[in-house]
Amino acid sequence: MRIETSRSTRYLGGIVVLVVLVFFAAPLLAPADPALTRRPELRSEQACTAGGGVWSRAGLQAVPHCVRRTVDAGRSCQGRGDCESLCVTDDATPAGTAVTGRCFDWTQTVGHCYNRVRDGVAVGLVCKD
Repeated sequence: MRIETSRSTRYLGGIVVLVVLVFFAAPLLAPADPALTRRPELRSEQACTAGGGVWSRAGLQAVPHCVRRTVDAGRSCQGRGDCESLCVTDDATPAGTAVTGRCFDWTQTVGHCYNRVRDGVAVGLVCKD
């Protein structure tokens, strides 16, 4: 026995499925904390200093960058998504160790050594130049 459904019934069913998907997916798409929304990169010395940053050269290529203190420096984290910049732990912590990290102090990561934390696990010491 075959049950016929009208076009409007199928259309209504599709809308219901879409609404349910949006309802459940919205929290996954939004930042965990609105204060952690990435600030725009300041690309000129004037904009940098006006925005409270320091214009400096970093890395092997000495490319000029704006360096600012992060809004969440030192806050506990489990990975980069929890921080404005990086989630890091003590340099001496062995890779593979389960840890609670802390948000990196600076927006600029070039010219620093750090032990990143990903999903609550230390990745290992890396120096970025």
